[in-house]
Amino acid sequence: MKQLRISPAALADLDRIWDYTAANWGDDQAERYLRKIQKACDDISTRRNSGSSAEHVRAGYRKMPVGSHLLFFRLADDGVTELMRILHQSMDVPAHLPKPE
Repeated sequence: MKQLRISPAALADLDRIWDYTAANWGDDQAERYLRKIQKACDDISTRRNSGSSAEHVRAGYRKMPVGSHLLFFRLADDGVTELMRILHQSMDVPAHLPKPE
C-alpha cells in the first residue's frame, strides 16, 4: 500500500475549500466535493504517474484536476507521494507553491 503525505499548506487548502463550498452550496455539497478530492488523493498515492507533468511550474511536480481545483504533488526522496497544494484553477500557481529547495 502506498502512502500519501499531506503538507500543512494542503491541509489548510482543504479547510478553506470545505468552508467556502459549505458557505456557498451547503454542507452536503462540501462533503461530496471533498470526497472527490479524497478519491484523487487515493489515485495519486497508488498510481505515481497519474495526472500530468507540472514541470513548467516546479521541477518534479505533477498535477491532477479535481472539479475547479488542481492537486499539486511530487514523489519525495523517501518514496512517499507528497500532496503539496490544492489550488483553484484561477490562482497564480507559481506564487502559491513552495519555492525549490
